[in-house]
Amino acid sequence: MKKSDMTLQRERIKRYESLIDEYELIKRKQHVQFAQVQQWAQARKICKKSFLKYYNRFTKSKKVQDLLPQKRGPKFKIKEWEEEKEKYRNAIFSILHQPPKDFGFHRTSWRMIDIICALKAKGLFISKSTLRIILKKEGLKYRKAKIALTSTDKNYRKKLSKITYILSDLKSSEKFFSIDEFGPVAIKMHGGRMLSRQDEIKIVPQFQKSKGSLILTAALELSANQIVHFYSEKKDTEEMIKLLEVLTRKYKTQDRIYL
Repeated sequence: MKKSDMTLQRERIKRYESLIDEYELIKRKQHVQFAQVQQWAQARKICKKSFLKYYNRFTKSKKVQDLLPQKRGPKFKIKEWEEEKEKYRNAIFSILHQPPKDFGFHRTSWRMIDIICALKAKGLFISKSTLRIILKKEGLKYRKAKIALTSTDKNYRKKLSKITYILSDLKSSEKFFSIDEFGPVAIKMHGGRMLSRQDEIKIVPQFQKSKGSLILTAALELSANQIVHFYSEKKDTEEMIKLLEVLTRKYKTQDRIYL
């Protein structure tokens, strides 16, 4: 038989009164079984945070009714939000269509917090999560700008189209290399991560004497993404010739090599 609401309330009050007696015994360190509240809460299968909420409410009012769950406020009305949503949407996009400096923000792009502040100035209050949902439904999200390589060569497009054409029709008996030099790079200590004890602190001096330098001369084979390299003492034509000799020896079985 299903219990009535009054019966459930009486049982809850009786149980919480018993729990309160035990809790106060633990506080006075007189409990025969438990010394800590956390152990007691786990044994009684109750949430410590939830219990303390009802306990503090009861100790202030001394009313057993405060041991029962309180009624919540009015439910969020979806219909009312649907009516308000269009007003918020229009306000958000009216802000986004203006630069941040018009609202006192010294930036060139809008941040979420700036949009919220601008809406607040108009008397509209919105959370980050709600703003994110509205922007997402409109197909907007924050993206990181890509860095594109540019060239001052007037024939850049012509040369690029020729390279892409060769690569698109590259045979298995042909290789295409991109050649470059990197350096000189000073040999010295650099910052990083290491396994150490808590009291050990590794220090990298800001100013330190270089222990030498490295120059890397390399060729990247674009079709297979394989690199051929060696370290040089200088950057000059002799090193480039040396690299060509290395490539011709390694790929002597190929019909053609593009450099």
